[in-house]
Amino acid sequence: SDTRNQALDRAKGEYIQFLDADDWISSDATKLFVRKAEETNADMVISDFYRVVGKHISVKGDIDTEDVMTRQEYGDRMMENPADYYYGVLWNKLYKKSIIDTYHLKMDASLSWSEDFIFNLEYLLHVKKVAPLQLPIYYYVKTEGSLVSQSRFDIRNIVDMKLSVIKYYDNFYKSIYDEKEYARKRPEILSFLVGFATDDSAISFSTKKLGEEIVPVAKLSDHKQDAILHNYYTIKLLERLLQRIATETGLSTNELMIIPVSYTHLTLP
Repeated sequence: SDTRNQALDRAKGEYIQFLDADDWISSDATKLFVRKAEETNADMVISDFYRVVGKHISVKGDIDTEDVMTRQEYGDRMMENPADYYYGVLWNKLYKKSIIDTYHLKMDASLSWSEDFIFNLEYLLHVKKVAPLQLPIYYYVKTEGSLVSQSRFDIRNIVDMKLSVIKYYDNFYKSIYDEKEYARKRPEILSFLVGFATDDSAISFSTKKLGEEIVPVAKLSDHKQDAILHNYYTIKLLERLLQRIATETGLSTNELMIIPVSYTHLTLP
């Protein structure tokens, strides 16, 4: 937390993006984040991510729409699975530095658990619009040494720590709902206490070998353009686009290749 706070003090850009030391991002991660923020005028962008365990990889996401959400709509979705890494962590989100600076938002360096979730809750108090990015652009490496996987954090310890966090979580929902709506949803809000921090299993039916998740495309400048080469690059770009569609739909790229297409034109990213 202290290191992140020092970085926030030194940052001069318009946006803030976090990256943990053990992880990495795709080459177009920042571009996609910023493009989404500027196209939607969102105060926060939240993306899917890859979970990496050894040589295996799978996609993690929770929001099933590309529609821009209000703070309350986002809160409704977060309430369904509040302890999920997707909502709690910093590294799958893009923040506006102006909001962080205006409200003097910092990490609580006295905490060793959920300080990132608390930062997110405090940031969301000043957010009007959240834009989901249904593309995995972050590689989260799950290791046995991570905080949530250490055996000393048993259920009792987790509940004890959550009791110190629940006031932030509770106050967030008090701020986005009126009194009647808050009272109606309070049992769901308090269900956060019996949850636990998790990113789910990284080994699932959609798991691939690391390196197979992205279709490589490269055009060499010293190659002469001809019909065969043009077709080759067109097919590779189409495969790249279909890979992203496959991520969102759960279909394989082979299945998408045989689906009849009736578009009058296709805009490649």
